[in-house]
Amino acid sequence: MKKILIPIEFENNNDHVIEYAVHLHKNEACVFYLLNIYSLNIAGLQALNFLKASRDWLEKPKQKSERGLALLVDKYSAIYKESNHKFYAVSECESLIKGIQKTIENLKLDFIIMATKSKKETCFSKYASNTVKIIENIKKCPLIIMPKNQPIE
Repeated sequence: MKKILIPIEFENNNDHVIEYAVHLHKNEACVFYLLNIYSLNIAGLQALNFLKASRDWLEKPKQKSERGLALLVDKYSAIYKESNHKFYAVSECESLIKGIQKTIENLKLDFIIMATKSKKETCFSKYASNTVKIIENIKKCPLIIMPKNQPIE
C-alpha cells in the first residue's frame, strides 16, 4: 500500500490536487495523508504578551487546522468509500520543512504530491516560494509537483 503525503494550504483550493493524486493512483491501494502546517501568529506581539496569551489564543490555529483537515478527510472518505483509498489528517505546528520531514519519518511515506500556487512565471523561477523550499530541502522522499490546471482524465 502506497503512503502519499499531500500538503494542504487552506487559502488554496485543494480539491484539484487531491483529485489528481487519487486519479493518478486509481488502481492502487493508497493511504493519503493530508498535511497542514500551522503556526502561532506571534508577529507584532511582545514577549511578555506572548507569555500572557490565553490557552484559547494558543489553541485557535491548531483547532482551525484540525477542523479544516477533518472536513477534507470526511469529504474524500465519503466520495471514495468504495475504493481502495484511505484519507487521514496530519496537523503540525512546525516550520514547513521540519513539519514535512517529521511526517515523512514518522509515517514512512513513499512520496509527496503537491500543487504549486500560481506565480507569474519568469525566466528564473516558475514555482512559488514554498514549492522551491520543498524542492531544495526534502531529499528523503520523491516529490511530484502537479502542473497548474492539470486536467484529470
